[in-house]
Amino acid sequence: MRTRYKAYGVHSLAQLNAMKEHAGGHCEICGIAEKDAPKGTLHCDHDHVTGKPRGMLCMHCNQALGKFKDDVALLNRAIEYLS
Repeated sequence: MRTRYKAYGVHSLAQLNAMKEHAGGHCEICGIAEKDAPKGTLHCDHDHVTGKPRGMLCMHCNQALGKFKDDVALLNRAIEYLS
């Protein structure tokens, strides 16, 4: 078990596997299957304020949330821009 998962509130492989099972083996944003995700794995996403785990994301979706600083208003402006 990677140390960084513990920092995200995931303290056991069983807990990580339960999160993956809850996600159905797919990124919880874009839906890509774990086997097709970049580097063939999903990443444990976490709330940067509370440190609590939120779910399993592919690398691209996880990085995108980080680049948007988990800011819902900023994400909404991006949606409006794309629309």
